[in-house]
Amino acid sequence: MNSNTVQQNLRSINANVRMELGHAKALTGEDVNLVPLWDSFLENRFAEVENYGKDWLEGRVERALKNITETRKKYRSLLTQMQKQEKGKQAERHRKLQHQKQLSFEKLRESAKRKVVHQRQLISQLTKKHAAITNPTKAQTKAFDSKVTTAKKNMLRHEKTVMKAQRRIHVLYAHSLEGILRNLRKDQQRVLAFKKAIPALRLLRP
Repeated sequence: MNSNTVQQNLRSINANVRMELGHAKALTGEDVNLVPLWDSFLENRFAEVENYGKDWLEGRVERALKNITETRKKYRSLLTQMQKQEKGKQAERHRKLQHQKQLSFEKLRESAKRKVVHQRQLISQLTKKHAAITNPTKAQTKAFDSKVTTAKKNMLRHEKTVMKAQRRIHVLYAHSLEGILRNLRKDQQRVLAFKKAIPALRLLRP
């Protein structure tokens, strides 16, 4: 809404509307001035949209802050637990278990990565094959859309597996958890800064 193009178009449209409303007396023969009523309506409507947008943003921000707070609490607990295990009497045994788990998650991650590549290649092949058809029938287009949609869903599922496996590797080690907590703190600061800026946001009027 605040882009130059949108603002220029809004001003142009508003000017045209105000000009047309200014002709009300000539058209109706009645001594009526609709322009002030229009201006009041427009201001109230923009204020309503502006307030709705701010309320929506504040809701999303509060949800984000809640999620970050809960996640930080979870990872701090994991960090305390991991630090004890890495420095405890069973530290060597724990390191071996960490390594075994890491290898397992890496295997899962790499397998999922290959599946992502396969689905991406499949989408490319399907797209080229369909593009080569001159005047495809509705049935052919429908079949193509269905296959591509399925491939995209599969690709997304495998991408999620990649990310989950990587996260599970990160939480195996105290130093990784410390990095995660630092990043979460930065995220929290960014969201808090955004929250602070919300009251000053204003939807520009035409």
